[in-house]
Amino acid sequence: MILDSPVLIIVFSLMIFYLMRLTVRSCLKSPFSIQKRSSETVLFSMVLFAAMMLVFISGVYIGFALVEDPSFGREMDIALAAIFVVWAFVSLLGSVHQALKLLMIAFVFHATVDLLHGVSILPSNVVPHWYPWACALYDTTIAIILGWRFTRQADT
Repeated sequence: MILDSPVLIIVFSLMIFYLMRLTVRSCLKSPFSIQKRSSETVLFSMVLFAAMMLVFISGVYIGFALVEDPSFGREMDIALAAIFVVWAFVSLLGSVHQALKLLMIAFVFHATVDLLHGVSILPSNVVPHWYPWACALYDTTIAIILGWRFTRQADT
């Protein structure tokens, strides 16, 4: 299968590493940087980035679903991805504090969906065998960072 080729695994690994690095840098950026941004601006930037990443990673599963043979699972993948896209947009309608909590929960649920693909409860015939586990790791990391920022925001 072409999706399990070593070149593709290396490219996806580099992309995941870069996205993880970019995410951590944007989420942990100090509000006392050269630009003297307020902590509210930093939190809003982090929430916006997390929402965009949720939309992006949900779109990946739509792409995988469109490559699959028509089956029950194909519609399920598209429906789940649509739910996460709507969830990302709805999370931006409230306060930053609410958005942190909603996005943290969304990433936990998305990691669960990834793991359901990994153990073949949801269709996984087109998804590379390593992809659900890598995506679940990314989702869990983002959920932990968002949860950490949520608790720090609640303390202030």
